[in-house]
Amino acid sequence: MPASRAQLSSQLRRTTRQEIQLGLGPADCDALEGRFESRMLGPIVGDARPLMFRVARVGFRFTGQAHDPWTEA
Repeated sequence: MPASRAQLSSQLRRTTRQEIQLGLGPADCDALEGRFESRMLGPIVGDARPLMFRVARVGFRFTGQAHDPWTEA
């Protein structure tokens, strides 16, 4: 089954998730190590280690977009 990935962005008091279909598998990827910092995602992922990889060449298909409104605190 092809991998599916999401891109997150925020604007106008909402978070937008954009889904893409990559059409590749683990054998197509080179593992990488590094550090990732995000003020937005830090409270969600905590101290989880990032999963990072490099792909020499990839085509993708945009499969959807969803908007999640922020709740008032």
